[in-house]
Amino acid sequence: MQGKVKELLARIVEHSRKFRASKPRERGLDGRIVLAARLSPSVRRLLEIAEFYFESGDLENAARAVKRAEELPGSEQAFDLWFLNGLIKARQIDLDGAVASIRKAHSILPDNPHAVYCLGSLLACTGELTEADMLFARNVPVLTGAGTPTYTCALRFFPENVDGSINRVLSSVVEPNEKHNAAVYLVATDSVYLGRYGGALAESVRRNCGENWLLHYHVVNPDETAYRTIQAISEAHKNIRVTVEEADLSEYDDAEKKVYYSCARYLVLEDCLRMQKCPIVVADIDQMVMADPSPLMETLGDRDVAVLRFSDQANNLFSYLSATLMVVSPTAKGHQFSRALRLSTELALVDKAKRTWHLDQAILAVTYLKASDTAYADISPTMIHLGVGEPPVEREPAVGVFWSITNSLEENLQKLNLPSFLSLMR
Repeated sequence: MQGKVKELLARIVEHSRKFRASKPRERGLDGRIVLAARLSPSVRRLLEIAEFYFESGDLENAARAVKRAEELPGSEQAFDLWFLNGLIKARQIDLDGAVASIRKAHSILPDNPHAVYCLGSLLACTGELTEADMLFARNVPVLTGAGTPTYTCALRFFPENVDGSINRVLSSVVEPNEKHNAAVYLVATDSVYLGRYGGALAESVRRNCGENWLLHYHVVNPDETAYRTIQAISEAHKNIRVTVEEADLSEYDDAEKKVYYSCARYLVLEDCLRMQKCPIVVADIDQMVMADPSPLMETLGDRDVAVLRFSDQANNLFSYLSATLMVVSPTAKGHQFSRALRLSTELALVDKAKRTWHLDQAILAVTYLKASDTAYADISPTMIHLGVGEPPVEREPAVGVFWSITNSLEENLQKLNLPSFLSLMR
């Protein structure tokens, strides 16, 4: 009998070890953990339960488990407990509560990079830009969803000036006929993405936006193939504008060049807004227009700027705003916003340390938060179809207006073979 008891206990211990080592989303909420937390509650056990509920999206039960843990001895110095509580409150849009909890976690482990980054993000979103800037100046690493690290120096609100400038020469290759446009769809690209998505994007704009929308391609360092693509697109579509930028990127590695391409739209937005005198839709070249974009323009209304903002990501400033879609109006504040974007982009790109992943979204978030007197509108995330499958045919007017092709490499390859995308290539 005693041998069987020992064997059973050993199995329970081993199961518990594996349970703690696994990710909550990969396991069910073990009844023995719940029972143990009830019979002999501890901060560790309740934290495991709270983590499970949080990663399952059940914020109410996650908060309940955290609250119970806070009442137990040892909770005052439990970094993970206070950090998780801050994440829960941030997800619940309780930013003051999130700041208080993350600040508590930061006081326990002041050098923890997660606490430094999250506290800086939350402080920035609550208007405490100076303190946020001091935290971001510590330049801690942040792991992005793609597994690529980025660094908080890209989020500086009051950066030091860096010597140097961007060596770039601009020219116009294709100019449209003089006409008043209802809006401009502005994209920036390199030769590879122009060849892969340029034609399909032009066809999607033609089908769904009408002839009074101007499609503006800004191409960085085009090769011969890119010029042939430009000619083919301009011959097939009427209201097209193409500008070319010859930029000296000899000191950029391959990853830094991709960062430059993603930010190049911010360098020409100000001039585009001044020339066209109509709203400018700033988007990724791989984002197709799949339906009438009127809901997007209705969202902008009489505001200065419309952005794709995720209010439950205030603890994660790199993902607080998405650079995939934005609209800037030709108002005084809209012009100021576009100028601030350009200046911030120029300052960031000359600093090698800041040529890091998600720099485009970092610049956008910093500009957005600093220009607090700008009238903003929030674009609904439902306007963008991110799924692997076909965009919806039966849908509400403001759902699936745009189709973001490059969501991940694997999904991208699947999307390129879908009938909806292939039809745009004809």
